[in-house]
Amino acid sequence: MAKNFDELIEQKRTQLDGIKQQMETVRQKFIQDTATVLAEWFPQKAKYILQNDADRSLKLEDIQVEQIKIRVKKLVEEAPSIADKFLSNPKIWWHLSEDSDLYYGYSGNRAPDHIDKAVRLCLGMLAPILEEYGYLENQHGRGDLYSWREWDRSGNRKIPNSRPYFPEGFDWSQEMKNTMNLYSEKMSEAIKVVDEITSLEAEKKRTQVSDRWDAI
Repeated sequence: MAKNFDELIEQKRTQLDGIKQQMETVRQKFIQDTATVLAEWFPQKAKYILQNDADRSLKLEDIQVEQIKIRVKKLVEEAPSIADKFLSNPKIWWHLSEDSDLYYGYSGNRAPDHIDKAVRLCLGMLAPILEEYGYLENQHGRGDLYSWREWDRSGNRKIPNSRPYFPEGFDWSQEMKNTMNLYSEKMSEAIKVVDEITSLEAEKKRTQVSDRWDAI
């Protein structure tokens, strides 16, 4: 019995759509995981930086310290929207772009670069507050850890409009790692189905050519 290629291909596409829906659910979970980390990290990091630069901090008026705390508290409240903003770029998610060059496995201490960059842009939202009180160098030249600005490919901060970006060592939470590894597993499932669709489409064309040959 001849294969009904159109039906088989449609079944595979429906299967692929289902996996992509699961991947979107995982993406939303990762955004939530990241927001949880941000809400804890913002006040902890702000306090650490003030403590680490005690001479500068002791020169601040109480009202200035209070203003920093208020603005950091607002960041905490906005953590879900901050995470959503930077982690909703379709270009960084396979199920939204089908970019074959993307990867998502968390290998050892190495996070997937394109997702880690988005997370660091989230963390960088603390920078403008600290810069205003002189704690970070708002530089756009050759970067160092005192300038929380986005790197370009040459190892310099982007000029002139580099975004706030956290450049220091940062380890994801276990929840973030687990969720990203789940996304990677779902991506492997999806790619397998994509390959099956490609194979069916190629077989359909070969069969059409064969049938045409036999009919003439």
